[in-house]
Amino acid sequence: MKSYSRSRVLAWLAALLAVVAMVGFPAPQPANAGLTQFWDNFESTSHPNWWGGPGTGFDYNAGLAHGGVGNGWINTASGWSALNTVVGVYPHSDCVASAWLRLSSNLTGGYMSVRYWNGQPGNVISEIQLVGPGPYNPAHGNYNQYVFHFNPGNNGYVLFYVGLWGNGTSAWIQVDDVIVQCPTPY
Repeated sequence: MKSYSRSRVLAWLAALLAVVAMVGFPAPQPANAGLTQFWDNFESTSHPNWWGGPGTGFDYNAGLAHGGVGNGWINTASGWSALNTVVGVYPHSDCVASAWLRLSSNLTGGYMSVRYWNGQPGNVISEIQLVGPGPYNPAHGNYNQYVFHFNPGNNGYVLFYVGLWGNGTSAWIQVDDVIVQCPTPY
């Protein structure tokens, strides 16, 4: 069995961590007590947890993702269009919703939101209004991270969505690396 010096092992680990940091992969999230989490980076060609109306879809290997090869998108010139998913949360927790979004320059009525969910959408709990194109961010392909906190009250499920109201011209949002997490008391 070959042995390696401590300095060589430490140098290898530092190089590995530097590569992971440059690529931008989120750290794996082990299943552990104390946190419920929904995470989707759109790296699969199947998206059974998401639904959307006309003008929504998913790219794979199109070169349009924040990280990896997949992302979701919304594109409409009129009416409402959104990508939606229902997320399990822990009631009465201080939860966090996060997504990396790229916005078209003519976007005027976009939203990243969490609503109450009881088999159908309820009132908005918290949201961020999105107006394009967002800050210039070439290090992340002009995607920017949007984050907000929310408390789901008595609910064990919420509706998370990213959507937009068309303004007469084709506006779009690209979505990647969505995380919704809540601490649990156990």
